[in-house]
Amino acid sequence: MRWIVIGLVAVVVAAGGWLGWAEWRLTKIDLVPYRVEQADGAFEVRRYPTLVLASVDATGSRGEALSEGFEPLSDFISGDNKSDDRIDMTAPVLQKPADADANTTGPAAGENQWTISFVMPNWFTAGTLPQPTDEAIKIASVPPLKAAVVTFSGFLTDDKLASETDLLRAWMADNKLTAGGAARYAIYDPPWRLPFLRRNEVIIPLAPPE
Repeated sequence: MRWIVIGLVAVVVAAGGWLGWAEWRLTKIDLVPYRVEQADGAFEVRRYPTLVLASVDATGSRGEALSEGFEPLSDFISGDNKSDDRIDMTAPVLQKPADADANTTGPAAGENQWTISFVMPNWFTAGTLPQPTDEAIKIASVPPLKAAVVTFSGFLTDDKLASETDLLRAWMADNKLTAGGAARYAIYDPPWRLPFLRRNEVIIPLAPPE
């Protein structure tokens, strides 16, 4: 019995050490820059600068597509590119319906077609970034964006995303903000992170003033 207890204690200590190391690693990941123009609790209006994205299209449910798209992008920044260079990871990972930019009014269509994107470190341009060997990965520079955002913690379930999107749209209506595109999602943390420590966001682009 004594050795069983010692073994269990060793496992707990090792697990705690791994989690502590993993949490420390997360603090070293650069976050995508933005400027807050309006803040109201969990809601914000933000302005994002020009960003360089590496993106892949994926099919299936939202969760399936996120997993499918994450792997080739992770390989790309880990050195699977034409320069064999490692690229620093940033947060968040972005996910949107494949036709999100064409949808300017209601909920996004294309429920089984998604685009998963990693934001490249801000010292790269689309021209200076190492080029992917995987033809499924597309590199693009996206223009500055003004968006309404809601931030929340917990598990990233479809029901939670739907409820947070509804809350964000209601807040936008109260503040006379007009959507300029469909909702997309920002995932800051890996699946193993404790739910109350996670950061998730729904982002809705805003239409330019008339």
